[in-house]
Amino acid sequence: MPAAVMTLMAFGLFVLADVTSGAQTALAQEGCPLTPGVSPPPDPIVTAQDVEEDPARLGQFALAVRAQFKSQGTETVSAEQLAYAGCRLRLEGGPLRSGSTYIVTLTPDGRVFLHSKDMSLSASSLKPAIYGGILSALGVPQMVLAGLASPDPAIVSRAQSALLQRLGREPHAEFDLTRPVPGVRPGIPGVRGYAAAYVTANTEQPRLLLAGFDLDASHLRDEVIDYGNPAITARDVVDRATLKQFVTEALRFLGEALRGADTTAESRAAFAKARLALRDPNGPWRHGSVYLYLLDRTSNIIVVHGAFPDRFELRPLAPTVRDVVTGEYVLLQVLEAASSSPEGGFVEYYFDDPADDTDSADIPKLGYAREFVRTTIAGDGTEISTNLVIGSGVYLRAPETTAADQNAVVEAILPQMMRAMTASTVDAVSSRIERATSETPPSRELSFAGATSLPDALLANRHALEGGSFDLGRLLAGSSFTLALDAADTGGSGLLRNLTLWGSGDHRNFSGGSQDALAYDGDVTSANLGVDTKLGADVLAGVSVGRARGTADYSDSNAISGELTTNVTSINPYVGWRAPGGMNLWATVGYGSGEVEVDDSTGTQASDLTQQMAAAGVSGPLVASDELIAGGTTSLRVKGETAFTRAELDGSEALESMTLNANRHRLMLEGSHVRDLASGATLTPLIEIGVRNDGGDGETGTSVEAGGGLRYADQATGLTVETRART
Repeated sequence: MPAAVMTLMAFGLFVLADVTSGAQTALAQEGCPLTPGVSPPPDPIVTAQDVEEDPARLGQFALAVRAQFKSQGTETVSAEQLAYAGCRLRLEGGPLRSGSTYIVTLTPDGRVFLHSKDMSLSASSLKPAIYGGILSALGVPQMVLAGLASPDPAIVSRAQSALLQRLGREPHAEFDLTRPVPGVRPGIPGVRGYAAAYVTANTEQPRLLLAGFDLDASHLRDEVIDYGNPAITARDVVDRATLKQFVTEALRFLGEALRGADTTAESRAAFAKARLALRDPNGPWRHGSVYLYLLDRTSNIIVVHGAFPDRFELRPLAPTVRDVVTGEYVLLQVLEAASSSPEGGFVEYYFDDPADDTDSADIPKLGYAREFVRTTIAGDGTEISTNLVIGSGVYLRAPETTAADQNAVVEAILPQMMRAMTASTVDAVSSRIERATSETPPSRELSFAGATSLPDALLANRHALEGGSFDLGRLLAGSSFTLALDAADTGGSGLLRNLTLWGSGDHRNFSGGSQDALAYDGDVTSANLGVDTKLGADVLAGVSVGRARGTADYSDSNAISGELTTNVTSINPYVGWRAPGGMNLWATVGYGSGEVEVDDSTGTQASDLTQQMAAAGVSGPLVASDELIAGGTTSLRVKGETAFTRAELDGSEALESMTLNANRHRLMLEGSHVRDLASGATLTPLIEIGVRNDGGDGETGTSVEAGGGLRYADQATGLTVETRART
């Protein structure tokens, strides 16, 4: 039994937080419960409290604990005794842990095997400088330490053998790396304590026991984590099929991680790396309240927990938590499901999600568990089989909760998209009116993202094309054209007289929210195609057709993430008037229709929408001078606009019918300098700055807006090229 249990501890176990949270409460109230008939081990002759009172006794404490560890490795120890010992080792205020005095054990490769203060640090490796300093204090020769870091596998193998021989003699010593070693290393803050090597019949290899070293994450080295390549991740788990596939993928990952590890020492090293992958909150095996667990059917010891290792590792597992609806023990239901068939089984129970303060206990949790057997070979050649259970679970969201969350996403993000789409239309129309009513309106202009031809634009984006990061939306953003249909080379006559065809593209980003509620990041890409005509010397009237698509990725405080997409096609009549003195006044209205779609882990919901818009603005010169900057005319213009947008959603199965309003008001100053070129063309750099106010639904407020651009115009050819950017 002791060898089997120690092998189990070498693997590490995962267990559900909700199954054990009741046990943790009992521990906090009663310490470590002892199974009736089981004799507790004696306290060490020097306790952690003794060291807190007299730090000089640290070495005595370390050696006393080492003696107990060695005793447990030679005597017959039951699973119940080992469970009690593991609990007592972690109990704050107990004889083995008090304040900054606690036990850490290391494997010979410098990996943390047990951290009695913070089990989330177990399975990680000490930084080489720290581990090397501890080994040096224990008398390991510098030649051996250098060999461990050699790139030559043969040298490393010899150094490892020499290290095991040295540690097998069970040296012990104080270490203090806070003092610098001239020419070797600087001092390392906080790295001091007492180290003692030990060997037992069950460990196969020596272990290092550290006491008095307050080891934290800063002492651990960064490791490249191998997550495998799961076909489905924790983020994808939403129902029975995905939950079962997720657990199956995890079992396959563990099998691949442990393949080739025959001895318990090899299994321990391989599984430690797998534990890092399964625990990592940024990896594929954890997302929100979905994570994996491994459970031993014999000892019921919680050795490793995927989501809350420090709260639950080395805690005894007992059937104390009940289904709040049926009253049955949750643990017994999980174990019964695991053994129900060779492929395991599902279990559904009601229990409050401890990771979500906003949910309620009447939301069901779906679990899936299955048994498997892991066989290893002990140092004496004995085969040891351990019965394990692997499983996971997902909280099923109530339909009304899902619907409420999706509607909240629409209410928060759609107004921002509406403002961006309206701003795109307003900029396109106002820019067209400003050019058309200028003293020398261009008869033809063409720009592809600032280039005069599509091949030139593609050449400018060559690196993005080759690297696979080319964004058609960004190419569209700087593209525009103007074509006077009554120009001489177009043969304009009759109905085409005085008509001008124009088009422009736009791409803009937006983001907002907060990590505590709903955070989002998105963009809107749009295209406008219009035609207009002069109704007189100073009046322009026309109509444009716009097509806009917006997408936004979002995540909320419950770790639910998804994407909101909107497509709108609109028609926008407009009119502009150039007043005496050069001031332009314009107005436009619009009507559009399209669809909004919310796609998250629970599925996709879509609704038709209609959108109405009205906007007006004014722009014109304030001052112009040829004397401020030599070689051209420097001008200062004012631009003001106001826009109101309303969207009405028809609603669907989950999305409510709703009306959203968004408005935006801007007042800008634009400075430009028109420089005459030798060719007769002009080059105009410009800069603008102003204030913007957003109102209505969604995020509102006032902010500063700035932008700039560059315009090239050749009156002889009628060619105008312009590029702009705005923050």
